[in-house]
Amino acid sequence: MKPLIDGSGYVVVGYSRLEFTGSVQHHGTFNSGWNKDAYIGILNNDFSVRKENVYGGTITGDDDDEFADVIEQSDGSFVCFGETKTPDGDFQSLAAQSFALFKVDSNLNKVWSKPYGCTLSGITDQNFVQSVDGGFIMAGMNNGPCGDGLTDYDGSIFKEDWLLVKTDSAGNKVWAKVFGSSGDERDVRVMEDVAGDIYLYGSSGEGDFDMISDTSWKNTTATGGDIFLMKLNSYGNKIWTKSYGGTGYEYIDAGFYDSFNNCLVIAGGTSSKDLMFSDAQHQGDDAFFMRLDTSGNLLQTKLVGGKGMDFVRDIFYGTSQSEYFLFLQTQSNNNGDMAGYTLNVANQIGAGGLDLFLCTIDFQGDFSMKYGIHNSTFDNRPIYSSYSNQTKEVLLHVGLAQDAFNLCDTSYLHTNSIKKPIIRRLVFEPLSFPEITKPNRSITIYPNPASNSISFTLPENFDKVNYQIKDYSGKLIQEGVYEEGGMVE
Repeated sequence: MKPLIDGSGYVVVGYSRLEFTGSVQHHGTFNSGWNKDAYIGILNNDFSVRKENVYGGTITGDDDDEFADVIEQSDGSFVCFGETKTPDGDFQSLAAQSFALFKVDSNLNKVWSKPYGCTLSGITDQNFVQSVDGGFIMAGMNNGPCGDGLTDYDGSIFKEDWLLVKTDSAGNKVWAKVFGSSGDERDVRVMEDVAGDIYLYGSSGEGDFDMISDTSWKNTTATGGDIFLMKLNSYGNKIWTKSYGGTGYEYIDAGFYDSFNNCLVIAGGTSSKDLMFSDAQHQGDDAFFMRLDTSGNLLQTKLVGGKGMDFVRDIFYGTSQSEYFLFLQTQSNNNGDMAGYTLNVANQIGAGGLDLFLCTIDFQGDFSMKYGIHNSTFDNRPIYSSYSNQTKEVLLHVGLAQDAFNLCDTSYLHTNSIKKPIIRRLVFEPLSFPEITKPNRSITIYPNPASNSISFTLPENFDKVNYQIKDYSGKLIQEGVYEEGGMVE
């Protein structure tokens, strides 16, 4: 769920297994109660439904389709990202499971749908961002050979690799890449900085192939799972890979590029208590927070938690340029960083439910809780969240057990035995976003037409490029390196 650009409500995406009534019709075999259809809805500010639609396959060809994220465009349309297994209807899956970009207009009518997939195996752990050039960058994990000549690294369908696909603004594929090691990669996420460089980050059980790290404690062999950060240029070519962690296991849940401070923010959970995460007061699995520069150098690390299990679900800008919102799930109660907080009242420390905290953390590592929701059962449901400068609010959309209440007024939201989604809207002082100038990435060829020689005007910060000249049949005629101010005969 995300606020609309004009502040008039929200857009929410996901899936439905139920038959819709009224103007919305289910495409697939809704009577089975199993197949998913992709869903998008527009809500008013009071969370009432303004309009909604579902998309899927025919009754004979329907399989699971769902949206995982959505980005509103400046013209009021929406580009949704998710996955599809359906070979017909609104989707046209390429494989057992494919990425899907799906554009709808402001009335939620389909504009286009583009699948991107592999031939033998499914794609999992999907996420995407809109690129500085208006296109889209999609990341996920795949455990089998892919199309376009891409294969996994060990030839095994049992080891997962990172898959990255770049498209233009119309969803047409520009390039695709696979990165991996001899072991399993996990938790892949993607972000892009203002210069158009791309960062893949996640965890891996091996330190070889693309995951080779220059970190001293690795010696090219990772522990059970460490954090890996890979920097690519805008064409998907690897610039460097770095790793971080200890002798325990690390996993990634969240991160983003901070354009204010030109740094990378990564958060998740760790069981390590040595090396980078050395902190004697922490005894269980803890949430971690990392801030790095765009060369991968550590600027700040922080463990957050107590004696129970703690991990970061999401992270966004805070209310100042040196503060972030952490969305934390925890079992810890009244100890460590949670001292003084009495949520999780129905459970002993380190067991039972997972409470939800909205916290802030600043550049000095100071940690403060702003809001909490109690959940007495071990209900590991995700917390979806966002900060909107337009509406000046934090939005929490979570799935919880029946006895959830909030720390602010301790009133019960509902007391029956049915689990329901809970939406909370919290208003904070807005963060002032400065205007960011995006670099020019275009290439100009002149003179055009030409018969003897040509020159190029290169993108900002580029002093040379590779070039190829082909005839109309695609045959390579000439290739080389062009330097700024030069000429190609």
